[in-house]
Amino acid sequence: MGRAAAVLALLAFAACTFDTAGVGSVDGGLSDGALSDGALSDVALADGPRPDSLQPDAARDATLDMPLPDSTVDAPKPDSTIDLPAPDSTVDLPPPDTSVDSPPPATCAQLFGSVNGYVLCNETAISCRFHFTSVGSNKSCNLICGTKTCLLMRDNASGSNCALETPNTCGNGPCTCGSTLGDGICTCSK
Repeated sequence: MGRAAAVLALLAFAACTFDTAGVGSVDGGLSDGALSDGALSDVALADGPRPDSLQPDAARDATLDMPLPDSTVDAPKPDSTIDLPAPDSTVDLPPPDTSVDSPPPATCAQLFGSVNGYVLCNETAISCRFHFTSVGSNKSCNLICGTKTCLLMRDNASGSNCALETPNTCGNGPCTCGSTLGDGICTCSK
């Protein structure tokens, strides 16, 4: 007889109880004290532990008989190194500079020093402000700046090269790059 049949026969037998008259009855379960905790200890089951229903109360559990999960997870440790490519044994140099360095920007004296009465008043990276004196006829800063752009024209104060006249007028109105003066102040681009 197989293991399952032996267990079923044992359970059927244990489920039956006898009344005092000796007539057997089946009540679907065991009455209190019908079997003691050790009553089934002599029953030998082949190949394995006793089912929970045959275990003493202290050994019974309400869960399936499965192995307990490992409470510690052995996760792989993160790689603490950075995988870098192998060093390049060659050195990448930029191509040689075959261009000719451009000369530094021209100074105001280089650009406008040949203007009659030239006196430098102010030089910036983008402009030149200077005094001029016209010979023969009045001139405009548009003409004096030449190939460069006139940015501003002002009349100089009497007796000064770079001081502005107050009020700053050119003839009958405000000074513009097209106004003409015998002497004045031009601001030209570089």
